[in-house]
Amino acid sequence: MNRQPDNAGLNAHGSAPESYRRGAMNSRLKPHHAVIALGAGIALFTAASGVIPIITEWHDDSSVQREVFDNIPTALKLSFYSVVPLLLVYGSYMFAMRVK
Repeated sequence: MNRQPDNAGLNAHGSAPESYRRGAMNSRLKPHHAVIALGAGIALFTAASGVIPIITEWHDDSSVQREVFDNIPTALKLSFYSVVPLLLVYGSYMFAMRVK
């Protein structure tokens, strides 16, 4: 059985290195975190712009307008506006891994 010695992680002087003393969290925003946040924000906006009008039955009553989803069932619109944000978050995560 591989067992680490009791002084694992200590330097030659018997103290923990600087990375252990600072704690597990670094308060600095890293570029890949910014990419994920941007992607999540865009995904939230996309989901909200698609789902809120469906739920609130919000539509324009003007005489001149363009019907965006003509004869498309509400369930299909809801699934579209649910899948697209997931793909946006996945794409931002994959791009964040590239930014790392």
